[in-house]
Amino acid sequence: MLFNSPEFFLFLLTVFMLIWIIKSRKYQYIVLLLASYFFYYYSSKTYILLFVISSLANFYFGLALFKSKKPKFKKFLLYSAIIFNIGMLGFFKYADFALIIVNDLSALTGHALNFSLLHIILPLGISFYTFEAISYVVDVYRGTFKAEKSLLHFLLFLAFFPKLIAGPIMRASEFLPQLKKKRIKIKAENVKVGITVILWGLFKKIVIADNVAFLVDAIFKDPTSFHSSLPIIIGAFSFGIQVYADFSGYCDIAIGTAKLFGFDLVQNFNRPYLSKNPSEFWRRWHMSLSLWIRDYIYTPVYVSISNKKRLNKIKNIYLKTTIAIYLATMVALFFMGIWHGAYWNFVIYGIYNGLLLVVYYFFSALYKKFKFTKSFLYKLRDIISIFITMYLMMFGFMMFRITNLKLLFFSLKQYTIFNFSQVAQDLNTIKQIIILRPGVVVAAVLFLCVYITYFFVSDLNIKERIKKLSFVSWMLVLVLAILIIIIMIPSKSGTFIYFQF
Repeated sequence: MLFNSPEFFLFLLTVFMLIWIIKSRKYQYIVLLLASYFFYYYSSKTYILLFVISSLANFYFGLALFKSKKPKFKKFLLYSAIIFNIGMLGFFKYADFALIIVNDLSALTGHALNFSLLHIILPLGISFYTFEAISYVVDVYRGTFKAEKSLLHFLLFLAFFPKLIAGPIMRASEFLPQLKKKRIKIKAENVKVGITVILWGLFKKIVIADNVAFLVDAIFKDPTSFHSSLPIIIGAFSFGIQVYADFSGYCDIAIGTAKLFGFDLVQNFNRPYLSKNPSEFWRRWHMSLSLWIRDYIYTPVYVSISNKKRLNKIKNIYLKTTIAIYLATMVALFFMGIWHGAYWNFVIYGIYNGLLLVVYYFFSALYKKFKFTKSFLYKLRDIISIFITMYLMMFGFMMFRITNLKLLFFSLKQYTIFNFSQVAQDLNTIKQIIILRPGVVVAAVLFLCVYITYFFVSDLNIKERIKKLSFVSWMLVLVLAILIIIIMIPSKSGTFIYFQF
């Protein structure tokens, strides 16, 4: 059930009316849980059983961890919970990829094994709800969060339908306390903000992402058909626009939908394309995943490496810390890459971003020695830094987009060598593509207008502005937004990119 489908909005209206009519908190939560399970079953069918089993297992793992007083047994429970969750995710997401690697390696030795692939269908949302479950049991183990005693509350935490399929990735400490209120009260203020944020998400998805996708698909279907670097650069930046508008649009719909019921989901994007360096980019892009990777992979790996005996032999504390940071960064970003999918391009994507961060950390230490005294130089430096960062991140996004390694390496080469031979011919081809879908240009211009506004206005505080609008003004804004969406909607609105993860 896609967020941009009529079925979803009929479903949402039905659930909203039921929650409005029901006055008991317990029954409101039961309705939300059953609605969430129906939402998942609608798209995943029998995989709902896997999801329920995972939810129940993690609930009882949490209780057992909380009640256990024996450190060794507690650690055993933690490892068991992690193995259970990672094992389930690994089987459904990486089993075929592992078999391909085994087959390829065995072929190199001259004793090809030729295992048949399982062709497993990936359960929707498994990467997201598994990470939420892992963070829960780890937090209970660490003592930073008490185990949830209400099975209903815990099941709703994992199953809450706005965030179930593609996040944002919520921590138990961010969601479960919201279930302790007396009951769900439908407030006009929340409805006003929720509907507006939902429409903003639909605008991003339908008007921008789906229109730009036409150009991206045309370029990367066969990048070797182009002679110069320009189409590849245009394709990379266009995909950057598409994936941002698509995923942040999904998150806005999720956040707006949750707000209708009075729930707050975490922010997942914070103007990432205004980042001045790779480190800042990952603090602004898919923030719930970045923070999860930091807290549950990077930090434990950094601590583990720092405590290694070989590293303790290094007397220089700065060097020791630097080595630990670099290694932990590479491990964390590697896992971030393969979290996205079981393909070599995602492995390369993770390694590239890890190296990019390590190089940035190295040079930023040197860069601090240079200081500007005039404010206009700061502004100029920021603009140049943004362009360089975006160029590097779009280079990485091609690794995200192109699964065929031959086409990927060709595109990466063209992107970096700045070959502009026969550019006129390529521009004519791009022109013909745009003529078939003029909405591509409109979408790109709208996106640029939004980001230029972001650059010059540091704090728009959109939610507060929405609250202050009169009902008539608000309705006019909604009608205008709906008209633009209807006019710009392509003949076929695609699924959300992150649904595949």
